[in-house]
Amino acid sequence: MDRVDWRSIPSPLYLPGAELGLVEWPGAVLDRADLSNCNLVGANLAGASLAGAILTGANLVGVNFAGANLQNADLGEACLHRSNLCFANLRGANLCGADLSGAKLYEAEVQGAYFYRSNFSGADLSKAHLYGCYLVRANLSGANLSGADLRSTNLFQANLSGANLTGTKFRGAKNLQ
Repeated sequence: MDRVDWRSIPSPLYLPGAELGLVEWPGAVLDRADLSNCNLVGANLAGASLAGAILTGANLVGVNFAGANLQNADLGEACLHRSNLCFANLRGANLCGADLSGAKLYEAEVQGAYFYRSNFSGADLSKAHLYGCYLVRANLSGANLSGADLRSTNLFQANLSGANLTGTKFRGAKNLQ
């Protein structure tokens, strides 16, 4: 695919339901874009800025979001299975009902994000900054949370069975069972 001049794309971008699998958009500026229900399977969005973007219901399987800015983005009900979110900024993002099974969130910045009923089974959240997150009814079974910061997080009915909790910080966490 040819290089895209991001200055020529109207902002915010509006492409709900588009088929965009395997696109190469590293470093793209897609703030406030509407990519709801898009198919972005295997796309490369490393270092991209999607602050405030709408990705509800999007198919994001295997997407590379390493170092991306997804602050305040809406990823509710999105499928992020096996996606790379290492070092990504997800502060204040909505990921309620999202499938993050097998995803990599190593050292991701996730403070204040919403993960009601999200699936993190088998995900790598080692050293992730989850301070003040809403993980009510989240499935964290078999997840790697070693060294993660879960201080002041709401874990009501969260499933932590089989999770690696070595060095995890829980001070002030609510509803930890």
